Amino acid sequence: MFARDPSAAWSRFLAAEAAGRTDEAEAALAAWFAVAPRPAPGPGFAGSVMARIARRSLFARRPVRLGLAAALALAALSAALLAPMALPLAGLVGVSEVIRLGTGAFARLAVLVASGLSGWEMLAEVAGAVGRALVAPAALPFVAAQFAVAALALRGLLHLASYRRRSNHAVLR
Repeated sequence: MFARDPSAAWSRFLAAEAAGRTDEAEAALAAWFAVAPRPAPGPGFAGSVMARIARRSLFARRPVRLGLAAALALAALSAALLAPMALPLAGLVGVSEVIRLGTGAFARLAVLVASGLSGWEMLAEVAGAVGRALVAPAALPFVAAQFAVAALALRGLLHLASYRRRSNHAVLR
């Protein structure tokens, strides 16, 4: 129906729309979409994306691998040196006491984490109480007064800053 010229299809759509011929306008618009140029990425887009994906990971770098190997070697050396020292202690207190110490340490850690979280819970409760108090009808004049003082202070600071920029003081000798 139309040549591969998008401007002719667009002109036909505009003319049909202006004349109120909706069916013809719909057909012209569909024809325009069929012949309109579609945006496409540049010629090197796929290559650049694949190059970024194919970058070497952090662990592929030699210094990082050497650092990891050194850390693992030190951890293994520490475990190897600690084991002979822990065996006589385990013999003195018994296996059940070592298990009890381990579970006790884990339980104490859980209690410490819970107490840390309860501190945040207390802070959230205080913030909620302050928020409720600030929106109470009795506190609204106080909050409005604080806002007015802050706005006036900001205005004064801006005036001082702009005054220093505007003024040209002559240096008298």
